[in-house]
Amino acid sequence: MNLDPLLINKAAELIQRSLELSPLSPVVHTSLSVLELVRFRPDKAIVAARRAIELAPSGVDGYAVLGAAQLQMGLVNEGMKTLELAVRLNPVTADITYTTLTSAYFRLERIDDAVRLWERVRNENPEAMYDRLFLVNYHQGIGNDGVASRIVREILQVSPDFTVATAVDLFGMFVDMPEELQREIVTNLELAGMP
Repeated sequence: MNLDPLLINKAAELIQRSLELSPLSPVVHTSLSVLELVRFRPDKAIVAARRAIELAPSGVDGYAVLGAAQLQMGLVNEGMKTLELAVRLNPVTADITYTTLTSAYFRLERIDDAVRLWERVRNENPEAMYDRLFLVNYHQGIGNDGVASRIVREILQVSPDFTVATAVDLFGMFVDMPEELQREIVTNLELAGMP
């Protein structure tokens, strides 16, 4: 996913100004952590997320972003544990937290746990694309062609212009996703009927 550098720079300016005005705001430190994730600087994202957690120890967002940064850094077990804590703190947290947690489960070959969470998000949010794309890949890969095709139809019902190229662009944000997995997903999306 290509993010506009001008928007990233503008966000950085706004976050810097917010830090000057509210240096003790956990929201500002969480925002800084997200910015550093977008810049693919997980070490800095971890520092900012830890500061957000210090300022709001029961706030789910700091843990969610810390877990994502740990995954981006390659600390998969730590990221999984942090994301599980975020989910325990707030079981109705944003879908992206569950989606990120499924990424950790998938990397650790806890496929049943990943599928369970992908299905949960799918059932709760008709617009959750990442989870559906991973489910298409999973079901097509194990020979559940009918299920995979049905999920592709769900995606196209919500977003009629969605294509394999759109999916590739979305997965571009997962810079650490192995190319082999990306190729597998593309093949399985095509086999399931994604235009």
